[in-house]
Amino acid sequence: MDILDSGPIASLLGRGSASITVPTLDGAFRTNDLLESAELFVEKIGADCLANANGRLILSAGHQVYEMNKNECKSIAKFEAKVTALAAYEENFAVGLENGGVEIIGGRHEGKYFPNVNCATSIILNSDELIVAEGSDCLLADEWARDLLEKNNYGKVISLNLKTKKQKIIADGAAWAGGLVATPNGEVLVTQSWRHCLSKVDDLREKGAVCANLPGYPSRISIAVDGGYWMAIFGMRTQLLEFILREHQYRKQMLETVPPEYWIAPTLVSRENFMDPMQQGAVKKLGIKKPWAPPRSYGLVVKLDKNFQPQYSLHSRVGGLRHGVTSMVEVDGCLYVVSRGAGQVLTLDITDIESEIIR
Repeated sequence: MDILDSGPIASLLGRGSASITVPTLDGAFRTNDLLESAELFVEKIGADCLANANGRLILSAGHQVYEMNKNECKSIAKFEAKVTALAAYEENFAVGLENGGVEIIGGRHEGKYFPNVNCATSIILNSDELIVAEGSDCLLADEWARDLLEKNNYGKVISLNLKTKKQKIIADGAAWAGGLVATPNGEVLVTQSWRHCLSKVDDLREKGAVCANLPGYPSRISIAVDGGYWMAIFGMRTQLLEFILREHQYRKQMLETVPPEYWIAPTLVSRENFMDPMQQGAVKKLGIKKPWAPPRSYGLVVKLDKNFQPQYSLHSRVGGLRHGVTSMVEVDGCLYVVSRGAGQVLTLDITDIESEIIR
């Protein structure tokens, strides 16, 4: 690295590691209203994780897992703790629980439970193995904003053997491991939310990422039928937040003295509250929230090709309501998207998406 891009000179000039620039929403990230105008599939407060169980759509929300049909959710499992991760394989599914465990429901591994898994955020379930992303080893899944502001990198990817119940760490040092996906050749990749990238599990350095410098914080990722991938972005980067992340004393005092809802941090849903922190811009004009204002919350899904390069994206902009996208899955030509901020599952026809993007 150039001497001007690090150390006190970089700090003085605002260069390199001291820069507070963020990627613009252009090119593959060009804005639209495809999420905001998408058809509502079901409404469920607390909706978070989606999975495809042999053509059946299952959804986690709060302490329960539901099977979904159009405008209907039927509860199929209930747990003592909140569900923070969900994956399906053939006739069974696995859940990560807020109390620090992973449990198998259905199939030949019915009832198997792994108690020593903290903050599960995403799961890949194969026949005899679970691969689990841990966002942090010291915080709960809903404490992600604190993890960001503390600039932690305590995330892990772990393997759980369903036959022997042995557990091993595949990778650690992730800056909030938010999502997992396996490629057709069996390689596993993980999203690192605070490094704004998608990485191979054997190389978590930001420079080694296969998709880097994203405009927001990536979450779960799923396979697309055409060989590419869908990736959720649950919050956006802003210049104000990039600046705050470089001010240690300010962040420490904010974390100690300010209620979490008023931290300068992304959120899954924007509140109409005059006490909310401003985002370095006049967010309203003539009483209307500007869609191009710096976002406190936002809705974004990114389509990646088979080489993990962004192709296009689906948006619910600042003035919209379908923010905090945490999960999506493609089934039978339709994309189902969870807006956790709105408590909704949306559905979009992929042919319609691509024709709108091309147009």
